[in-house]
Amino acid sequence: MYIKYNANPLNKTSSSDCVIRAISKSLCKPYDEVYTDLFNIGFEMKNLPNAQSVYERYFKEIGYVRNKQPKKSDNTKYSVSEFASLHNKGIYIITIQGHMTVVIDGNIYDTWDCSNGKICLYYTPKLKEE
Repeated sequence: MYIKYNANPLNKTSSSDCVIRAISKSLCKPYDEVYTDLFNIGFEMKNLPNAQSVYERYFKEIGYVRNKQPKKSDNTKYSVSEFASLHNKGIYIITIQGHMTVVIDGNIYDTWDCSNGKICLYYTPKLKEE
């Protein structure tokens, strides 16, 4: 189920900040804190905060793992809504073409309804070893 959500403190929707919004929601961290973390990594790497190399390094630092593109038995891609209905427990940061969103306990949190987008990759918190 899609739930309209915007972590941007100025409620901007066209600021190309989907990476910050998705990560902020998934970690329950303030938008500005995530933005600063990504900015600092990007500054060190001489890249933008929403570059894949930057957010993947951040994911590694916070213990998130990259997962392969999920595919159906007929080798077609899952839409965000199909994936969300199959994954109704847990946190999933999902990339679709040119966008990042987050699914938490089967709900899609974003500024717009990206339910029909086809999943490219997704990231999950690494399970703690017992």
